[in-house]
Amino acid sequence: TEIWRQNLELPGYGTPQLKVQDQFVLVLDMDSFFTLNRDTGDLVWKTSASVPLYPSVIGDTVFVMEGFNRTIRALQIDTGKNTGFLRASGYHFLLVDSRQNMISLDNILIFSRGNELLGFIPKNK
Repeated sequence: TEIWRQNLELPGYGTPQLKVQDQFVLVLDMDSFFTLNRDTGDLVWKTSASVPLYPSVIGDTVFVMEGFNRTIRALQIDTGKNTGFLRASGYHFLLVDSRQNMISLDNILIFSRGNELLGFIPKNK
């Protein structure tokens, strides 16, 4: 039984990434980041993003790699409000191959860069 359907304006190429977190469905395409209500399919918020990848959630903050892996952006999961960035000082700092992944565990954000694993915690912790 279909409970909802949402037509999103996508650029017409590629397949969006999906992740479910509590009552939210995170949808990432080539130039946008959407959050939908899991139960109703209603659009909660949408923001422009340059090639967003690997969404990870810690508490009420969603982290997403953006801009060909040069930036990790932090957004409030319920409002989309930008709460901060982890930026590379050099162009290739976050640029990695297809083995890249980003996860969250408790209050730690962990991502891989080739054979390295990097862990970060919020600045105020």
